Amino acid sequence: MPNFKFAAALAISLFIIGTGILIWFYFNPSSFVAFVAYQFTILAIIVNWIYAGVLLFNFLKARISIPVLLKSLGVTVLNIPVGILYAYIMVWLLSYARITFKNSTGTDLGIIRIEGCQEKEITDLKNDDSRTVWIKIPGDCAITIAYDINGEQRRETVIGYLVPEGGIKATFELKKEVRSK
Repeated sequence: MPNFKFAAALAISLFIIGTGILIWFYFNPSSFVAFVAYQFTILAIIVNWIYAGVLLFNFLKARISIPVLLKSLGVTVLNIPVGILYAYIMVWLLSYARITFKNSTGTDLGIIRIEGCQEKEITDLKNDDSRTVWIKIPGDCAITIAYDINGEQRRETVIGYLVPEGGIKATFELKKEVRSK
């Protein structure tokens, strides 16, 4: 059963590496990480095809039986639906801007209106607190905020331009002074 043990170890290794890349992408949705995920997927497919070829060759040379061949191939094929699920999750993450709003104004803020890609509100953001908001990116858009501070209406651009599947993770700090336009 060394072929089955190797197949299981290969499948588990590829699963762990793929899961690690997905976690890395969750915390850092950059094009570099997406490229690494793409390259890993190609490498995993090639490695699995080569291993399937080796198994088939050993079967044809009567070195392994059909049950061993099927079990070994079956365990490696289990990563296919996992890979499809991970690809779906990555595309889903790319359709959102995850923005952490940090209140550094020196005062509590009542309502912060988020406009642009998706209309949202943050209520009661205390001084020095932060809140993360997931904003859907339906098409080309920008994200702006509007809020009142000490009776003064402020409007600020958070992100000037986003595109579909251009998801980001960012922090936006609301400061005491108004940013220059």
